[in-house]
Amino acid sequence: MKKKISIFILTILSIGLLLLSFNACGGLGNDDDGVPAVYIAGYTVNGSSSTTVPCYWIDGVRTDLSVLDSTKSGHAYSIYVNGIFVTVGGSTVDSSNVEVPCYWINDTVRNDLSVISPGFNGAVNDIIQPESILYSAGYTTEDHASLTQWVPCYWENAARTDITEATAARYGVSFAIDIDASNTIYMSGYTRNDLDVYVPCYWENGTRNDLEVTNSAHIGYAWDIQAVGTDIYTAGFTRDGSDIAIPCYWIDTVKHDLTDVITTAQDGIAYSISVNSSVDIYIAGNTKNNSGIAVPCYWHNGTRTNLSVIDSSKQGQTRSIFIIGTDIYIAGYTVNSSDVSVPCYWLNDIRTDLPVLDSNYLGVAQEIFVVE
Repeated sequence: MKKKISIFILTILSIGLLLLSFNACGGLGNDDDGVPAVYIAGYTVNGSSSTTVPCYWIDGVRTDLSVLDSTKSGHAYSIYVNGIFVTVGGSTVDSSNVEVPCYWINDTVRNDLSVISPGFNGAVNDIIQPESILYSAGYTTEDHASLTQWVPCYWENAARTDITEATAARYGVSFAIDIDASNTIYMSGYTRNDLDVYVPCYWENGTRNDLEVTNSAHIGYAWDIQAVGTDIYTAGFTRDGSDIAIPCYWIDTVKHDLTDVITTAQDGIAYSISVNSSVDIYIAGNTKNNSGIAVPCYWHNGTRTNLSVIDSSKQGQTRSIFIIGTDIYIAGYTVNSSDVSVPCYWLNDIRTDLPVLDSNYLGVAQEIFVVE
């Protein structure tokens, strides 16, 4: 997702404290040479404890993030950079195996967020920080195994707002959030209706707009969202009558299928969208080949470009796209010959693999943010 960098109003005290913190841990990365700095959120597995460790990378250097219980897992799903602040959204599991939504500021401060009731699960899937307010989108739920009470929500700093679903007390998740110039809050995701179908949608200040689907009897997801002028762009997929996932994007609620796929007999998914001021539409996702192997790719105005992988007999997937000028940055992972997922990012199809805690265990790059 392409996110706009805005000026964060800071007090002299908070700047001073954070600068001291950054000096102690090596700083934010140096882009004085004119080369953009690449920030990526994701996670890596600690082989000795088999726990998933949330982390972020700056220009390939990994920083692991704090968790509630070192014997439990955590995940980082989103990243936003604003001045000297690196904010990462995700979740961490406590000693009672409850998933707690949270965000980290730099690598020193973790902020746990509220859920519907103590003991309920939740996660932050996306964050954005225009001016002085941090917006986090995600969900809070009673039980991951339950099909009820998955409630889509967002937090303004620490204050949670639950939003409407297709059917009350049924199921819903928000995956991404964007804020326009008038401070209208847009979120993408899905809700589950009375027919047990996942309906792709977006919310505008909490009001739900269901998106056009290929077949109303089959599911769809809206993974990402961006407000551009008066239009709302979302990316995701819908399934057709043969239950094949068709990658697509929506302008407002109108669906546009990405027809440039490897084969129409296999699934394809659009995960992330970036639309520039010239209304060039960039979308990251994957499309499966005739062997059912997911091939990472991006579409530029509907034309597909496949991305390099470690092993062509193994899958790769993208998770996030960020455009600067004519450069295309994409984060995701690709699977090696040992069936281990290797986190990586691509810059114009040149892949850079990212360091992990243990090369025998998986890692995933979830979201990318680039600072000029």
